[in-house]
Amino acid sequence: FIHYVGDTDVSAAVGMPAAVAGSFYISHDAEKTAEQSKRRLRQDVRLLEGYLDQPSAHEDRWQYTRAIFYLAQSHRSLGNSDVAKDLWERYLTFELSGWRQFSYLRYGAHLALGQICAEEAVKASPPRNTVLSVCQAHFEEAHKLCPRAEPLVYLALAMPEGSPGRLDALQRAEQVAPLQGSSGHCAVYAEPGIYAQLPDLLRQERNAR
Repeated sequence: FIHYVGDTDVSAAVGMPAAVAGSFYISHDAEKTAEQSKRRLRQDVRLLEGYLDQPSAHEDRWQYTRAIFYLAQSHRSLGNSDVAKDLWERYLTFELSGWRQFSYLRYGAHLALGQICAEEAVKASPPRNTVLSVCQAHFEEAHKLCPRAEPLVYLALAMPEGSPGRLDALQRAEQVAPLQGSSGHCAVYAEPGIYAQLPDLLRQERNAR
């Protein structure tokens, strides 16, 4: 995944893409160890919230909108799914989120909201189907933005085993699996494990019939 990585040292931006707000930057290679990652994520939240609280933050619509997205991502990684959900829903209300050149972020928001929704559906008391319909809408929108297997596999896993919709979603995922390395910018969200898992999921679902 693309992850926001905040840094108060401007020299740390060497080799990184364009600056986001003053001295923080977007990086594709965030720290990996659990302890370092949590420490970094907490700093990222502080930096992003500090930027968004500035009276002048709204002046750059793209940076402001993108900061909302990455703040949601940081909170999600910290386990604050409720906060992340509210922020991603807010992100999707911005006009810029609908621009074609930023479709990869819109894809990421819908995919994440679908996953959060599916997690909530597991905990929900009946009617679970009502919750799943919301999840499906997010996964389908993500798939429409980028025809990848990930949203369809997550959609299938959110459905009860043996349900017609589950097999249908997996079969649709199988059809687009060859696009694993493509789909433009959305490839930054690629999850190789999903593609490795897909044949077994299909076999299990077909054998159950």
